[in-house]
Amino acid sequence: SDPARLQDLLNASVRVTGWAGVTLALGMWAVGDPAMRIIFGNDFASAGPIFSVLGWMMVFELVSGNARWLLVAAHRQTSLAIAQAIGAAMAILLTYVMAEHWGGVGAALAVVLANGGIWIFAQIRTEGLPARPPLGPLATPVAAALVLYTVISFWGPNPFVAGALIGVVMGALAMFDRKFMAAVKMLSHAKNA
Repeated sequence: SDPARLQDLLNASVRVTGWAGVTLALGMWAVGDPAMRIIFGNDFASAGPIFSVLGWMMVFELVSGNARWLLVAAHRQTSLAIAQAIGAAMAILLTYVMAEHWGGVGAALAVVLANGGIWIFAQIRTEGLPARPPLGPLATPVAAALVLYTVISFWGPNPFVAGALIGVVMGALAMFDRKFMAAVKMLSHAKNA
């Protein structure tokens, strides 16, 4: 009911979900291939690249939750239903096109893009509400992920070394984000309130 307090909570939530989603996605990308073989056996080795792509869905799922739940709280369930329908339509259409060219990896990428569509539409539909999920807190984790993705892609270390590097670097960068720990603290108190 207090727009300023709600905005503070949204700022905190976007910051935490941004760091968490990007770190999880990058980690899943790095270790997806061997993880599938270790967990499910060599018969599932071909699922590794698909799993690596699907990991990027984590970013959209976590970050879009801020806009999606805000729409529910604002009694804009119809907007949320439309966002989900857009995402479903995108998934079907893009999968049809992309799977034909790139197989399972194309289908996985189609689902990731469809989740991005849900986020974009939900974010747009928060326009006019007294508080909105900000996009600014996503800039640093996304930039860090792009740099790490590029470095690891060119360097080509063992996937588990890459996963450990991602965890250490992204964790350290999150701690250097002056507002990250305050955001975690705010969210933990909001949950217990």
